[in-house]
Amino acid sequence: MKIMLCCSDGMSTSLLVEKMKVAAQEKGIDAEIWADCLASIPSYVEKTPDIIMVGPQIKFKLKSIQETFANTTCKVVAIDMRDYGAMRGENVLISALKELGIE
Repeated sequence: MKIMLCCSDGMSTSLLVEKMKVAAQEKGIDAEIWADCLASIPSYVEKTPDIIMVGPQIKFKLKSIQETFANTTCKVVAIDMRDYGAMRGENVLISALKELGIE
């Protein structure tokens, strides 16, 4: 499964990505998880991830991003602000799995 985290510049989510990778490994989940910036969103329409999780700092762009991927199988959701702020990688991973109907 492919999980992309999106924030304003792609850097603030890097710690969260690492924590999500550790949680996925501990749970035996095969997942490619990465972060990228809002400006890169159009490049993912062709190589669509399974889910894009939007950071709280750009939540105001959620609807626009959802519209960009409306004709794809990609889900676009917001990351819970509390989980993001506390860098709870496992919680964010579980949220992604639930959105994808995996857990």
